[in-house]
Amino acid sequence: MKTVVFGANNRMYDKGTGVFYDVIQSPDIEYYCFFPQGKETKQHAIAFSNKVTKYVPRFIKKRWYYKVLKHEYLRKCKRDEEIMFVFSMYKMEDEHYFDNFLSFLKSYYVNAKFVYYSFDIACTWHHVTPEYVKKNFDLVLTFDQADAKEYGFEFYEGIYSKVPNIEEKAKEQGESSDIMFIGADKGKFPLLFDIFKYLSDAGKKCDFRLVSVENETIESLKKEYECIPYNQGIRLLYKGSTFTLNDYCPYYKTLAVIGGAKCMLDVPLGSQCGSTIRLQEAITYGKKLITNLQEVKDKPYYVAENFMIFDKVEDIDVDFIDKPYVDNPYNFSPLKMITYAKSKLYK
Repeated sequence: MKTVVFGANNRMYDKGTGVFYDVIQSPDIEYYCFFPQGKETKQHAIAFSNKVTKYVPRFIKKRWYYKVLKHEYLRKCKRDEEIMFVFSMYKMEDEHYFDNFLSFLKSYYVNAKFVYYSFDIACTWHHVTPEYVKKNFDLVLTFDQADAKEYGFEFYEGIYSKVPNIEEKAKEQGESSDIMFIGADKGKFPLLFDIFKYLSDAGKKCDFRLVSVENETIESLKKEYECIPYNQGIRLLYKGSTFTLNDYCPYYKTLAVIGGAKCMLDVPLGSQCGSTIRLQEAITYGKKLITNLQEVKDKPYYVAENFMIFDKVEDIDVDFIDKPYVDNPYNFSPLKMITYAKSKLYK
């Protein structure tokens, strides 16, 4: 049975650097970036546009899809062959025009099974609904227990591949900190800034990087703290720590920042109750984690010595950062997820 995985053009899917590294390295699984960046993007947008393909006969669409995707292995597959297609775009709403392609695959490969793994909680979906996803996929997996319960999805702990040698990358790029955070604002800035000041005042070197911060917030910071222009954004300097705002950080750089940190910080959205990408990175790369996600204590990967769980900023034990990490054999390899999906669909 063949397994085909479709990812997206998100930074965490870059070949050799992210979530599906294990899959890309596997000779038994076909991986494809569903919408690659660069000059091929327009080709894909046209070929997969619902407006363009709505009235196009299937045999013509087949030629388009194969030509654009360069899927020689699909050409060779027989119509009745067993294939498991795994769709795992980071933000499904950005890829909503793949609908006709999905319909084509379902009509042509009559014995195929379709899996969707969601990286986002359902309340962030804008162009699709949980009902649409459930209707069009044989198995929907989510890392979020609340979504699994509310929408009838299958809960799965999370997926992430370990990329080798990130400590060496950190040394090459001069990355070093006691604690790091990288993410999008989404209303988190006030809490993150309080944590940043609290740890910096305690003598810890923080490296925080936040994007999608409103201009009003940035202008307010400039009036009160020392800030300098930094690439596309600004960098706030405070007691040996740095807080970078609105500067895009490619994922290979994120890995170097992780590699050079003693500890990581994770502050998920208030409604989220599943393992986040920061949490998965911490466990994968052997980093201690400070988090306000209380559900961590009930997880199979929980090792008390490696987690500092807080309610209030002042509850954070600063000495925790320098205590030794306890080895944790748990891993989030997407190969495990694929095996799990097969066990559910092919009993």
